[in-house]
Amino acid sequence: MKAQFNNVYIRAIAACSGKTLHNVAKTCQSFLDEKHAARLVKTLGFENVREVPLTMTTADMCVEIAKDVITRCNIDKDSIDALIFVTQTNDSVAPASVFVMQDKLGLSANCYLNNITNGCAGSVHGIFEGACLINAGVAKRVLVCFGDTYCKVKDIEDSDQKANAALFGDGAGVVLLEKQENCAPIYFNVQAHGNLHKVIHDTKHSDRVERLKKAAAQGLVDESALLPYQTKGIQIEGTAIASYAIDNVIPNVNDLLSLANLTKDDVALFLLHQANKTILKAVALSMDVPQEKIPFVAQNTGNTSSASLALAICESHEVTNRLKDGLTVLSAFGVGMNVASMLCDLSKTTVLEAKYF
Repeated sequence: MKAQFNNVYIRAIAACSGKTLHNVAKTCQSFLDEKHAARLVKTLGFENVREVPLTMTTADMCVEIAKDVITRCNIDKDSIDALIFVTQTNDSVAPASVFVMQDKLGLSANCYLNNITNGCAGSVHGIFEGACLINAGVAKRVLVCFGDTYCKVKDIEDSDQKANAALFGDGAGVVLLEKQENCAPIYFNVQAHGNLHKVIHDTKHSDRVERLKKAAAQGLVDESALLPYQTKGIQIEGTAIASYAIDNVIPNVNDLLSLANLTKDDVALFLLHQANKTILKAVALSMDVPQEKIPFVAQNTGNTSSASLALAICESHEVTNRLKDGLTVLSAFGVGMNVASMLCDLSKTTVLEAKYF
């Protein structure tokens, strides 16, 4: 789906992660020798991953930095027309986390709420929905929250893919959208490739598995029906993700530029989901774009799922400064598989310093 919105302004961006840093090389030496641990760090580019306290959830992080945005931008809470929360790590299935967040933020009963399940591409998906609400004329101010608590350091022994501990960190982000006439247009290109749904999957909290267990116990299905769900922890086909970035993300971004009648030379910064260093290098090479225009800046944070774009902006002064140089492409991709890209002007957007818990 492609779209252009002429009246949506990105007022502010905030992000957070954990104070606790886990050294990836040391963590990986519990299941790899020193040589192979060092090679893994070099390939992924993550030297450390961040973790928030176990007493804190994704929703908690979002509430805290959303409060910062509201205060910094001097926002009347009753003027927030919609709250959108995108995550794969909800506090509970029922009620959806967004209802609790509404209460903690003190938002109006008239505030539209939506809780979306999505991973790495979730930030742009949430911004897209917020932009749709504003463009439809039903909202003037939208708060979009996203992130995950995906640090796997403490889950090494319970995972079939222990190297995920070298990959994922905890993080969250918040974007404030406002209606503003005659602001720079925002362009979106959102695509999904459900035929690749097995590339990244996690059945830890699967209602299908629980139902199959009961069905097997009652003799309604054979025990073999549970075999595809015996893996422990998140399962990732790394090669398939790299191929997805080349085969689907790059065409998605190119189509986005075509929609705006622009070329890659018209863009100051291509900020891509911080999947890992090797993937971003491969994308830059395939697009024939200088590496500095597709930066990897998550070496001390990790892959933070949908929070990675906001964290890249709020953690890196280099990225924040590049936003002022011209147009920015934000492109997020991952579990599903899906890719969501947007072209926008963030030169006047308020960027809050990253916060750590």
